Amino acid sequence: LRLMRDASLVIMRDVGIANAGVVYARPGSMSALRLLDEVAWRVQLLQNHPEIVARIVPFARPPYYANSDDQTILDDVLVSAVLRNRTFLGSTARFEASTRYKPAGPKWDLLPDARLLRAARVAFWRAARYPGMTIPWLNGTLPDGCGGQRYADGAFGATTARCGRASRVQSFPAFGLGSSSDLVGIAPRALFALMPYSDLNAVTHLTAARGFSAKKARLKQIGKWFVEEREAPADEPPRGGGAA
Repeated sequence: LRLMRDASLVIMRDVGIANAGVVYARPGSMSALRLLDEVAWRVQLLQNHPEIVARIVPFARPPYYANSDDQTILDDVLVSAVLRNRTFLGSTARFEASTRYKPAGPKWDLLPDARLLRAARVAFWRAARYPGMTIPWLNGTLPDGCGGQRYADGAFGATTARCGRASRVQSFPAFGLGSSSDLVGIAPRALFALMPYSDLNAVTHLTAARGFSAKKARLKQIGKWFVEEREAPADEPPRGGGAA
């Protein structure tokens, strides 16, 4: 991460834009600090004051879904910061339309807000620059099971290898923050990665394994569970929990 020295915020790539569960932050500009503050403020606002949705989304009707999901909120805050135009479209408006969680409401795809969201995402990705960095542990080969896995990279149809390129020199999307020279970088897969696990990735995020037991089972499956589990004596009841 020190190699991404121009970015005070480095965030793992994920569906949409980024994953709020894996964020690396270091001293940087006030713009970067405001970005993190905005994410925290929005989460707390919607959790504690769901009635505020009516002032943010004109078509919203109670009971409000008041989505406080940190990942979709982070995506909106990133778009707001880069385009310098505050938006709640992807995290708040989208979930006040008709969804499987909230059947009542207008159909999202028929709303002008849906078109505005798509246009904002296109503008966001077009604002990216692609600085390069050298990742010393990569050896030029793709991890097992990664061949041919590709997915849409969002707004304007570019594609990115799901398991990342194994080249030592990689580029990553980075976005300017305000008038400073500070950047927020969306990390290459080799730094932060979703499953499948590979020794070529610095960190593997187990988000796809839901719950502690599933994560533990996945770690055991790939030989990365190193906790010695003590059997309870006959007179001692078994304890719940797991690795600290």
